[in-house]
Amino acid sequence: MKQFGIAALIFTADFFSKKVISSSVKEGEKKEIVKNRFYLWHIKNKGAAYNSFEGYMPAIKCISVAGIIFCTIQLLQKKQKSITADTLAYGFLLGGALGNFWERMKYGFVTDFFYFHHHKLKCFQKLREKSLPIFNIADIFVALGGGLLILFALLQKEN
Repeated sequence: MKQFGIAALIFTADFFSKKVISSSVKEGEKKEIVKNRFYLWHIKNKGAAYNSFEGYMPAIKCISVAGIIFCTIQLLQKKQKSITADTLAYGFLLGGALGNFWERMKYGFVTDFFYFHHHKLKCFQKLREKSLPIFNIADIFVALGGGLLILFALLQKEN
């Protein structure tokens, strides 16, 4: 199924992007890419999303395994040759979950590196903090997959 191929591509892109960052940006170092807006900031995330739940690694790993199994079962049950919104979402979720799970299992942390500084962006002026979370490619696809599933569910309700 194509969705497993998509998941494999996401996993591969995430894996190699983390390798490139780990070898070219020192841990804790922040490299400016777009002046005052976008940085590569290499951190080790020892928790879940945005470093939350640090110290709960066994629970995070169990939840990750459950998510990976659930997405795999959903894709196997669909048995569709063409890509639909829900199967694309499960492929995104699976690829992202595998990318972060692999690194958690191997190293006990996840490499995060995308950082947007928003103090000059009007849409974020009301926020008290001066930064958004630091994330990686796997995180992007987990968020996209989750968003697609929510959108798909809302559209299904209307029909």
